Formats: sequence, structure tokens, C-alpha cells
Amino acid sequence: MAVTRVSGTRWRCGAGSATSRLGLHEAFRTLQAGRRRTVLLVTHDISEAFAIADRVAVVDEGRVIACASPALLAEVADPRVRALLETRFG
Repeated sequence: MAVTRVSGTRWRCGAGSATSRLGLHEAFRTLQAGRRRTVLLVTHDISEAFAIADRVAVVDEGRVIACASPALLAEVADPRVRALLETRFG
């Protein structure tokens, strides 16, 4: 389940299938580019975050432990961030 706010409108989206997620990704990119607004997407899928985000925040027990571009996040030394990335990218 993703919750986002764009220009004062709150959306809730349950994008379960790959087709739905790809459509959602495209819609986010279009909104962000067209309106020059920040779009916040909450996901538990690090691949999805890396695919669509300019910056990714990693949250552990309610605290942001890292926030950077996907390329820079891959260089973060925090063991919790490393463990998250290794579970997905080996």
C-alpha cells in the first residue's frame, strides 16, 4: 500500500501486480515532472525505490538512518543499510 500527497490530493494505491506498479511508477514520474512537485512514495521494495526515486530514505525503527540518491546509498557504510541492499542486490 502506498500513500502519497500531490498538490494537496491524497492518494491511496494498492499496486499488487507488476503491471499496476509500472503504471503507478509512470504516473508518479509524470506528475513530478509536469508539476515540479515532490512526490513521496512509501514502499518496502528497495528495487522499486531505486527504480523511481531521485533520493531514497532508509528507515529503521522509526528513524531515518540514511537518505541519498540510489547511487550514493549503495556506498553507505551503516551495517543496517548494507544488509538491506545485500538482501536485494547481493
